[in-house]
Amino acid sequence: MRWRLGAGAVISAACAVGCSTPEATAVRTPIVLSIPFTGNAWETIGRALGDEYNRRFPHLAVNVVTAESLESQVDAMEGGKVDLALEDAETAYLAFTRGTAANASAHERLRAVGVTFSIAVQVAVPDASGITSIEQLKGRRVDVGARGGSVERAAHIILESYGLTYRNIEPTFGTSDTLARFKDRTLDARFFYSAFKHPTIDGISREVDVRVLPIDRRVLGAIQEQHHFLKSTLIPAGTYPKQPSAVQTVGMDVLLLCRKDLPDAVVYDLTRGLFDAVPALERAHEAARAIDVERGPTASIPLHPGAARYYREREILQ
Repeated sequence: MRWRLGAGAVISAACAVGCSTPEATAVRTPIVLSIPFTGNAWETIGRALGDEYNRRFPHLAVNVVTAESLESQVDAMEGGKVDLALEDAETAYLAFTRGTAANASAHERLRAVGVTFSIAVQVAVPDASGITSIEQLKGRRVDVGARGGSVERAAHIILESYGLTYRNIEPTFGTSDTLARFKDRTLDARFFYSAFKHPTIDGISREVDVRVLPIDRRVLGAIQEQHHFLKSTLIPAGTYPKQPSAVQTVGMDVLLLCRKDLPDAVVYDLTRGLFDAVPALERAHEAARAIDVERGPTASIPLHPGAARYYREREILQ
């Protein structure tokens, strides 16, 4: 294509280069959002949140990355390599107050945007077992998760709160064939610790009738003596097939963390964007149904001032 350069054309060409609109020249603030796991609610909700931030805020450029572990995320945030992270309440608190195994000093740069969804203990049994309570696991074959992992730790605490130990049950550790063992009745129960809904429980319950056992409020005190961050929570009705009513259990909050040195205005937008995005997050994963602005400021570490401003404007925080 030939260009005919008269006087007006020169002016037009100059303006095309030098007179661009503010929107075209605005620099987008890069934000790194870290998630600790792949292939589950953490990743699905984290990536959906990143997409919503980019859609809602043209001045931000959010990039979602995957960390090696929960602790490595807070180490990266303390080191200034990560701006946002989905993190469980316990890891966040321990890192903030005393550090991690790799960096044993208080992570003072950590701040909270707010509470998001929850992870919950879910104890699944085949309906044919006749088991309806944790007490009835005595003498039964129970999978308590991989040795030394978060599932086993939670299982151990809950069993003890009901007066049970590994001496009272036949424990297995992280079986990979739960469905087959439920079917042939060589496994009576399995502990899970995740967001709703757990894909293994959901898959199994489509082939055999499964019941999720309640964890009573009366043992909550005993549980919290050993694990301060486990709190009473509900598995909503209909989470799994043939689950007509909500099931009482215990769980822990998942927080959205940020760095202390992020600008207040940016964190205000990130906080507002989190709760405005809830419908989209729910479409991505049903665990996001637990995201509630009223719970937002109840984090285990201090809020960022930008987040606190949002909650004050909503009259949730004084």
